[in-house]
Amino acid sequence: MGTPQIKVTFEFDANGILNVKTEDKGTGKSKKITIINDKGRLSQEEIERMVHETEEFAKENKKVKEKIDARNSLETYVYNMKNHISDKDKLVDKLESDEKEKVEQKGRDGEADEGWGLGTGGGGGIWGKR
Repeated sequence: MGTPQIKVTFEFDANGILNVKTEDKGTGKSKKITIINDKGRLSQEEIERMVHETEEFAKENKKVKEKIDARNSLETYVYNMKNHISDKDKLVDKLESDEKEKVEQKGRDGEADEGWGLGTGGGGGIWGKR
């Protein structure tokens, strides 16, 4: 037996891919491996971090959506109450003027209340300024 003779060939292609081929001259066996240039690509760690961040943002977006939906529901309710009070054929004839004023004031307060997220400031909104 002697010293094994192994031929190694390195080939680079235009895409930066390295092909390495080895051949044992004595037995004729050969092996080939391809090494791909990963430069500029995301690592598995970076991909997992981005997925995690996306999940966190989805939770935050859901909370914001729920707040917006609640705000829209409240605004719709306030708008409908205003219309019911203003419509002469509906509720206005059944309310005393001081009761009507209380309901209107609550509507203005609800619009201006930052706690409800309406934030129109000054109660302008659908109730109008007084």
